[in-house]
Amino acid sequence: MKLTINNLILLLLLFSLVLLSACAQKPLESDTPETTAPPETSAEPVPETNLDDLQFVLEMPSKELQERFINEYKAFMAQKPHSEEYQDPKFFIGIDRWYGSFGDIHFLFIDDGNLSYLAVHTTDDIADCNFSYPDSRRIMVWVNGQFLSIETAYKQNLITKNMVETVANLHNGTIGKPIDVINYTNHDYYGVSPEVLEAYNKAISSTIHLDARTIAKIKSDYKTQFPDSSITVNNYNKLQVKPGIHIYGYFCYGVFENCTVIFEPGILTAISAIEVAGHIFKYGDLFNLYAYCNGTFYDLKTAYENGYITEAEVGLAAERHLAIRQYNELCSLHNWAKKMTNLPDDATVKKIETAFANNSIDAQWLNIKITSQLSEEHIRYYGEFDGCHVLLQKSPQNAGGNKTVADKTFESSSEITLWAYYQGKLYTLEDAYAKGYISQFNVGVSATRHNDVEEYINYLKNFA
Repeated sequence: MKLTINNLILLLLLFSLVLLSACAQKPLESDTPETTAPPETSAEPVPETNLDDLQFVLEMPSKELQERFINEYKAFMAQKPHSEEYQDPKFFIGIDRWYGSFGDIHFLFIDDGNLSYLAVHTTDDIADCNFSYPDSRRIMVWVNGQFLSIETAYKQNLITKNMVETVANLHNGTIGKPIDVINYTNHDYYGVSPEVLEAYNKAISSTIHLDARTIAKIKSDYKTQFPDSSITVNNYNKLQVKPGIHIYGYFCYGVFENCTVIFEPGILTAISAIEVAGHIFKYGDLFNLYAYCNGTFYDLKTAYENGYITEAEVGLAAERHLAIRQYNELCSLHNWAKKMTNLPDDATVKKIETAFANNSIDAQWLNIKITSQLSEEHIRYYGEFDGCHVLLQKSPQNAGGNKTVADKTFESSSEITLWAYYQGKLYTLEDAYAKGYISQFNVGVSATRHNDVEEYINYLKNFA
């Protein structure tokens, strides 16, 4: 049979169709080994942490942890308006008290050199717990990578009522006490003068301890009489409050035959006074004095007029109130004054003392010592400002008086000399300002620190 061209083309088309059909029935082989996909599985959810399961731990935080929180607190505060000081590496920040941890939830009270805190006694009621503070600062909570107030963290369900109660009990001294991370009783920080220590011992012995059952009964009766308020009574002793730490909050001035006298702090700073039976109770905040008689609260004056408390008992309560008020006033002035005269490192102190000796034209300067003691006869150190160190020397003569530098007044009843140590040399503060070694603003900071120290020293002279 003779193939025509058309028949040949038709045969080629048929052959191509056969090949295509075979390929469709058998997949093409690949150089890649065949793999079998694993069966699909649903990812198991990561279990959420049950806050109630977290165990409380109270132990001194490590240096690394302290440094971490200080740095993170600086960053936290630096985001706020008018917070340039927090960007200064020399700006003072320290963890004052450590209230413990629940897992990675930490409670702490931070102290810093910020002067803008309101000196207003404040009280927070959170989860039926009372927190009393001497100023506008609060215990902070570190939770989920951020600092929050206890109230905010509780409202956001980031902490539990049990956590709040534990921290409140530590804060109020009901069970144990927080850890003092900054040691207020050593000379590296505040130190305590003999006057402060004497006042402290007297104040501690002036707060009367009540047993837990009595405190619970007082709280319950107070809540019944004043449904919108709450009260607690703090027991203080030397194991819970160290010299140099304020005594604040609610406390008892006496358990007498017919009533118990309780001091209640206010929330507004205002010099106030209450007179009862010829005895005057003064305080730096608005406050109340209660006589708790047979389950009912009276103001102290009403209780006296009704015969629930005698004049002698009122007088004893007044003595105890005075001891605590004087200690707190002395403590505030002393601690602040010591902070204002915090010394630089030992090497810098030695250089300044050597500069005084080399600059001396009088034998009294040859062995001059710069110390952190707050007294009339020592050189005082008021700080370093962009390399310029400011110091003060008082004359033993009660002559002279206030000194003004750069329109800033340094108050004094005796003659004073203000010095500036800059790049290895001593200058009077007037000369250092004139040469541009220190700004007017920093002269003003030095004047404020000086005047605060003078207020403390003058208070000591009149302390009784």
